[in-house]
Parts: sequence; C-alpha cells; structure tokens
Amino acid sequence: WVPLWTGEPARAPPQARIFKPPIQPVGYPTSQLRFEIDARTAKSWYEIDAIEVSGDSTETAVAAGSPAPIGDLWVSKVLSFSSQYSAPNYAASNVVGPPRVFPQYGDKTQAWAPRAQKGTQEFLELEFAQPVVIGSVEIYETFNPGFLVKISTRSAGTTDWVTIWSGPADTSVPPAARIFKPPIQALLYATSQLRLDIDTTLARSWYEIDAVKIGDGSSSSSTSGPPGSGGQWCSGVSAFSSQFGEANYAATNVIGTPNVFPQYGDKPNAWAPRAARGTQEFLELEFAQAIVIRSVSVFETFNPGFLVKISTRSDNATAWTAIWSSPADPSVAKASRVFSPPIAPVDISTRRLRLDIDATMAPSWYEIDAVYISDVPGALPPLLGQEPPAAAGPALIRSSTGGPVTDGTTVSSIETDSGRWVNRVLAFSSQFDDPNYAATQVIGAPTVFPQYGDKVNAWAPSKSKGTREFLELEFDQALVIRGVCVVETYNPGFLSRISTRATSGAEWVTIWTGEPDLSVPKKSRIFTPTITPVEYPTTQLRLDVDATNAPSWYEIDAVYIRDSAVVQAGGAAGSANAESELWVSRVVAFSSQYQTTSYSASQLIGRPNIYPDYGDKPQAWAPRASRGTEEFLELEFEHAIVIHTVKLYETYNPGYLTKILTKTDGDTAWTSLWTGAPDTGVPGLARIFAPPLMPLTVPTRLLRLEMDCRLAPSWYELDAVCISAAEPEAKSAPKRYAATKTALTIDKARRIIDAKGDSQQWVLSVIGVSSQYGEQKWSAQQVIGAPTVFPAYGDRTLAWAPKSPSGTKEWMEVQFERPMIIQAVGVVETYNPGFLTRISTRKDGEENWVTLWQGIANASTPQQSRVFSPPINSLSYATRQLRLDMDCTTAPENTGWYEIDAIQISDDPTMCAAWQEAAAPADDEDDDVAVDGDDSEQLWHMLVLGQYKYTTPVVVEESFVTDASCHPDEPDVPHRGKPLLAFSGSIDDNDDRTAVLRARVVGKLDIVVQDAHEIRYDVFLKGEAAMFTRVDAKFADGTWLSSVMPVPEIYGPGGPISSRIQGAWFSEKYEI
Repeated sequence: WVPLWTGEPARAPPQARIFKPPIQPVGYPTSQLRFEIDARTAKSWYEIDAIEVSGDSTETAVAAGSPAPIGDLWVSKVLSFSSQYSAPNYAASNVVGPPRVFPQYGDKTQAWAPRAQKGTQEFLELEFAQPVVIGSVEIYETFNPGFLVKISTRSAGTTDWVTIWSGPADTSVPPAARIFKPPIQALLYATSQLRLDIDTTLARSWYEIDAVKIGDGSSSSSTSGPPGSGGQWCSGVSAFSSQFGEANYAATNVIGTPNVFPQYGDKPNAWAPRAARGTQEFLELEFAQAIVIRSVSVFETFNPGFLVKISTRSDNATAWTAIWSSPADPSVAKASRVFSPPIAPVDISTRRLRLDIDATMAPSWYEIDAVYISDVPGALPPLLGQEPPAAAGPALIRSSTGGPVTDGTTVSSIETDSGRWVNRVLAFSSQFDDPNYAATQVIGAPTVFPQYGDKVNAWAPSKSKGTREFLELEFDQALVIRGVCVVETYNPGFLSRISTRATSGAEWVTIWTGEPDLSVPKKSRIFTPTITPVEYPTTQLRLDVDATNAPSWYEIDAVYIRDSAVVQAGGAAGSANAESELWVSRVVAFSSQYQTTSYSASQLIGRPNIYPDYGDKPQAWAPRASRGTEEFLELEFEHAIVIHTVKLYETYNPGYLTKILTKTDGDTAWTSLWTGAPDTGVPGLARIFAPPLMPLTVPTRLLRLEMDCRLAPSWYELDAVCISAAEPEAKSAPKRYAATKTALTIDKARRIIDAKGDSQQWVLSVIGVSSQYGEQKWSAQQVIGAPTVFPAYGDRTLAWAPKSPSGTKEWMEVQFERPMIIQAVGVVETYNPGFLTRISTRKDGEENWVTLWQGIANASTPQQSRVFSPPINSLSYATRQLRLDMDCTTAPENTGWYEIDAIQISDDPTMCAAWQEAAAPADDEDDDVAVDGDDSEQLWHMLVLGQYKYTTPVVVEESFVTDASCHPDEPDVPHRGKPLLAFSGSIDDNDDRTAVLRARVVGKLDIVVQDAHEIRYDVFLKGEAAMFTRVDAKFADGTWLSSVMPVPEIYGPGGPISSRIQGAWFSEKYEI
C-alpha cells in the first residue's frame, strides 16, 4: 500500500462532517483504498457512512462497459493432483491461499510435496475464486525449484487443457526460495482453472510449491512499477555467492519492494553475505518482464559503497555484459541510500541483472534491501515519494554466530535444537483486541523483536496500566525446563511470576518471582531470569504480570523454553567455554581454492549454506584441482574454547579428511586432535563428520584441516565447520557398572549383525520421536542401520535413549528403504530392556497406525542385551513405516534409561524365532565369562571393523575375567591381579605391517604387542570414567600407526582405576 495521507487522531466536534484531506497524487489508475483508524482515545464508536473518490478521467478512464480490474488471485481450491506426501502436512491443499513458507527455503510441511522424492511426473489442477483473462502466473517454489515443465489452462465447460507455457526441467536453479514467473502465451478468454505439470526425474529431492498466484495485469504487484513506466522490482534470485542465513539476511530478501529502507542498520530483512568483510560477492537477479534497461536503483541499507559492477544478459546468453563499474568507495556516508549510477545503454531486452560487490575493505557487512530497474533513463522507484516510516527501534549488530542483537542477546543465542516456542494459548486474563494485540500473538517465534514499540503483533492486555494479568501457555513437546526466555517489546520489566505444572488441572508450581522494575530501559529485550529447576517434563507455562504501575501497555512478543540454562549476555565473557558452539569467523590460510568468490575458502565462514543438500555447489569450498592433490585449510573462530567436538559439513564427495590439528595463538607447532585415512567407501550423501578427538585442557581458536584427495573421484567440498566445548555432565542416574559383559557367542552375534539380503531391512530414517537425550549422543538417529552397541550391554551413547530415565511414555516412528509384507520385527534393546508396549505400522501417506503387537512393560526383564521379537499380527499388504510405543512409567528410578540400538523388519516369519534364539545365552555359558580367547578378537573385528575409518565410534567392552596369574595365551607374561580390559583390532587390513594390539589395565599397565617394536598406550580419565584411549605402535622400519577410540569406563575389582590417577594422562613405553 502506498500512503496518500497520514495524520494524528484529533478530537473533532461531535457532528457529521465530510472529511477531505489533501492527498499526495499518484500517476497510475487504481480501484482500491485502505483506511487506518486509531480509536484508542475515542470516547465511543467511530463510524463511517460512505466514501467517495474522484480523479482525472482523461488519464485514468477505463473503457465504458469493460469489466472492473480484478488484480491478483490466489488458489481457492485444488481440483485434482497426482500425489501428495501426506495430509495435512505436505498436502496439495497447502497451495490454497497466500504463501505460508516463502521467503523461507527448505523442506517445510506447509507446502505441497509429491509422494515420491524424485523420478516421477506430477501435476496439480487448481481453481481460483473467479474467472480472469490471465496475464501472469507466479509459482512460489520453496524447495528444490526448477522442475515445473508446463502451465496450462482451460475455459469453463471444456475438458481440454491449453498450454500457455512450457520448458524443460532446470537442475541448475540454485537451492533458494523463488517466485517463478515465466512469460506466458496471451489469452483471449477468461478462466478460473490452471494446471501445473512437474517432472522430477532429475530432482535431487522433493520439489515443493507453497502458493500460486494469477493476475489479470491490472494490479500493481510487488515486483512491477507503475503502469507505463517500465519499472520493476526484483522478482527472483537465480544465483548468489553467499548469504548469512536462509531466512534472515537471505538473498531472497532483495525480492520485491524494500523491507528496510529508509532505515539504516544491520537488519535481518536485507541480504548480507556470509562474511563481514574481506570477500568478493555477487547476486544474480531476475525480473518479471524483459525490458531495455535504462536505469538501475540499488537500495543499500548498511555500509553502502561496495558495489563495483552491474551487468546484464539476455535469457539465452551465457556471458554478462557490464553496464556500469567503479571501484569500491569506503568513504560513502553511513546512511541508507538509493544508488542509481549512470549506466551504459544496451539495446537488448533483458530481465536479468548481476551485481558484483567487493567487500575487501568493508568495515562490516554490506547489505542490500531491494533492486529496481526501469526503461526510462533516470527513473526513480515510486517509493521515493513516500514519507519515511517511524523508526523501528535501535540499530542492530550481528555477531558472527547468530542474527541481530539488541542489548547483547539474540534470538539465535537462546535457541537450541530441543527448545520450543509457544504452540497454543490455554488461557489469559485479557487482551486488547483480536487478532491485533491478541494473546495468540505470542505463538511461535518473535515477529516484533528486535524492534521496540507498541506493535499489533505482540500481546497487550485490555488496559494500559493498573491491572494484574496472566497468560497460560502450552508447548508442543514436554521438556524438563531449565531456562525460560520472555521476549518483551514494549515497556519491559513488569513480569512478576513464572510457573509450570506437570499436567492440565494440576497445581501451578512457581519457578521464578520478581518485583516490577520501572528502571528497565525502554527497549526490546529477551528476559531470561534464573529459575528454580523442576525434575519433571512439562508442556505448560504460566506468566503473571503486575502492571499496576506501568507507564503504558506492557507487551510480550514470544516465549521460549529450553532444557538447558541460558547463558546471560556478557555473564560468562571471561570463560573459555562461554559459548559452546562456534562457526568459522576467518580463513587464515589455505592450499588452494577453485575461484575467488564461488567455491572459495571464505565460503566456510559462518553457518552452512548447503547442508543437508548434496552436490557440487558454489557456496562451498572446493580446491583448485578435482583430484590428485593434498590440501589444507587453516581456520579461526571468534574466541578460544576448550574444543571437545569438531563438526565438518561435507556436501560433496565426503571422506577425504585425514587430519585435524589445533594450536594456541602463541604456538608455532600444531597439535594433532585426530588422524585417519581417506575413505573411498563413504556414500555420496551430505554428512556431518564429527570424529572422536584427543582431549584438550587449554582453550584454542585455531584449527587446521588436512585433506588427501589423491583418490577422490571429483572435488571434495566443505560447506561449514563448527567447534564446540564439552557437553554438560552426562546423565545423572546411577550407572550399573557390573553389567558390562556380553551374553553372546560369536556365532550368535554374527547371525544377527550380518543379517542381510532382500528378506531383512534395518531402519533407513527416523520420522519422529517423543524425546531424545541428546542431538547426537543417545539421539533417535542412533537406531538407523545395523547395531553399533549390540551385543554389548550398558548405557551407550550409540543407542537411542529418551530424555528422562523413568516416569514417561515415549514413542518413535521410523521408516525402512522399501515396503514389504512384515512378518517379523526385531528390536535390539541394549539397556534396561522390557518397556516396549506396542508395535504398529501404516502405509505411506496414511495417518492411522495398525497394531502388529501389544503387551505390557516388564521391569523384571533380565538385564542383558536382547533382540526382542514378539509374534505379530499378519498383514496382507506391504508397508515400510513402523511405530514403537514405550511405557517407562514403571521403570525403577535407580536403574537408568531404556535404550534401543537398532530395529529390523523381515518378510520371513522364521526370523522371529531365529532372533530370539540368537539373543539367548547358551546353556553352558559361564556367568563370569563373556567372551574369551580368540573369540574376543573375532568379536572385535566383526563388530567394529572399519573403526579406523571412523564411520562409527567404538566401544571397548570388558572381555576377559579370569583368576589365572598368567593369561593362557601368553604363559610367560606375568600378571598382577585380574586383567580388566582387552581389545584387538586391525589398523589397516591392506597393510602388511598390520599390528594386533592387546592391552590390559591391571594395577599398572601390562602390554603384549605382536609385530611392533615399541608401544605407547595413553588413557585420559575424567572423574571416574576413562574418556579416550590412544595406542601408538612403532614398527621395524621406523613408521608409526595410531588409533584413538572413546571408552565409556574402565573398572576393576578394586573400583575405578581413576581413583589412583584421576584426571591425568599416564604413559609407559616398552622396548620389545
């Protein structure tokens, strides 16, 4: 809407009047007006009887008898469709109405997606509210765009579809949300029906549509200028060098009219590159219609002056033609501006524009809000005649790890993977209006913050002051609440109590109280008080507000809960681990890069742009050569932390990282954290690679990555790198250290682990889960694939565990690769078995689950690993989805979590008995001996072969228990007491220098090594647990081979060995 007149409320005499304010004239015809009324100070109802407009008929007359212009229409009904992934999520009906996902990009449930991920031909047949002579069609593509191949229409009463546009699927379209507006064939009849044909044969993944809009050419849409001017706003982004985020600061923010201008500052509604400075960037833009460009206007809203080139090209050309260029100008005043340089005239009609930016000398992020083109020389965008809007609050600053901040706190700094925004409002004391200022405005993420002021998108009570108010809120997942964040955007400081309760109807339990604070600065803030923790999961929260002395309305924008405490802004500034997760802030050095913008090393700065997509993408780093080289990257993070985890987002040809090193700022030598060999067997999928690291005790912020690409099939590409500090102390429930043996023979274990072929399948993906203990360790993703813990028993990070050890009901929904008629289900339970109560299945696309088996929880189940395979109901149709329901309400509080390692299905009913028999202890097994002699070596090889490629972490189990003074295999080697730990493994199956290592922890370390001349064995212990072991073996030719593995605990008859060497390294060398 373009303002014609604005004014302030003014009390007029109580009599009828004709109000005719002076308006700002416009130069184009329109049939629509909007009036805004502020009746907050009115004594009673404000009433309008009629509205009349007048204008210049010589310029704006519509031909007599012609229909009134209709403007733009959104889909009102879906007539038919080829398929949909499910309903209501991903349903075809999601395209009805205006967009709900755009401009966000990603796999979103509010868009339509077909049933198959790729390889199919799909269609949608749509209807609009009334017939129009279609002049334009806009498709809002929000995931994997580019696979629309045909648009057709038909007139009323006909069955034949008439093609108005067609084109091939385009796999080169960048992975970003876009409005696709192809040139269509002119129509001579009105119609209300449209058909879209989609070809996903070459798609990477699901193709998704958010909305569809048609226009009759009469409306002034968001991307076109006044009729007759030839002016247009950007309608799509076809490529970009980088972007700071996928929604905030995304390249798609330049689409349409300005969001920020004339304000100045670091605003999330503009585009910003990933790096703050030091890079060269570009944007390739599309406009709705081709014109002969005579003027370009670029809306620069933060650190202007670094645009260096503007180019254009026709649709069928590949080379860009420069129409303006100039060096970057750091002296430009720090204020918003519309930059309209004199451009060189070109005589081609085009709808494409490229902007090149040189931010090498920029003081901080350079940001663009919008771009406008015209076929009139010197034409200015129509917005420049408007009065500037009111200031939207304090200027924003971006940290290198998150979005905008005010007062030191960001939305991204409080969000966690498990945290939740409000999902529903249960009750409230009052609200100013509905929907403006309604209690429901607190649902979801903030819509006002970081702006400050009296905003309709926040909740406000019915009275401005003098009252006590409350909100009762619900979240969509139960959490054991450790932090509450209240986003206050007007007159903050009047929250007086926060309470929670376990279930509806229960008493509210206070977790924080405070007094109204009139001294709080009048600016937006995220209020994160220190709360009293509760020990039960809950979905409900109550906020009490004391606005007795408030100066005006107290307003809340959003509320967030988390299962970890909030680090207050500035509160831990001096701590080495003040921020637990950091992304690359600077590239210090590199061996090579493919180009200086696309595929450059600077693409590693900030959060991922590509993951989880896979492919050769210019937003990732790639070396100059596609293969045959050894490469390195030296990276810097914003501040030093004690590094516990390194995550590498590998998005093309993963598996060629060979070393991770670090050093402090003053060191010259790098310290190795991890080494490995290139792995040519890694699947061609994007992955997060987080190998086990040697533990550190000093904070660092420098990282070096070394890659061996000599065997790579093509470029190895890296999207982002993240480091994090150690997680908080793990689960607090008592460990049961005695139960660490295995109850399986080698033959029985192999029978389960090696099950393969068409008759058995392991889990391919997790659809949903009620809760999980961690995002990686103990996460639901741990059940994917074959077992990684079984046949071991115990509390292991490689199995799934729920958030709470007892007192809850849990569920998990999983999917297998292909449908089969399920005849047997095997659930691999590796800790506290017996709490599974139901197994269900369903067909793809259906909502209701069909029960295969149902039972009751059994807390007396023997404490050992097992494959639980109950007799199930027979099916006559194939399915590939499974749901497990668990009842942990009867689990004893002191035993620990119920854990699942893997799940298998089979169409062979005999597998049920086979799994049960394989998981049962043999009759002649000794309770004190799990696996002995050569079996331990076989079991180790069978279960963890490939560990040295770090495809999975390794668990070293206690595998020898004997009273003998000497080990039977080495009678000449004395032992003092019982050996407590034994392991063996092949370091390199293709190396003739293979070492078989066997170590035993006794009172001191006794080592037996074959084929090695010198051995060094290191164990790092923290508290009562051995966290890592490292073995280095030296051979006759002077070479060394190393192995690093995590160890959950090392315990012996006299208690933990850490009681003697707590929290320290110990090493011993042996000459053999």
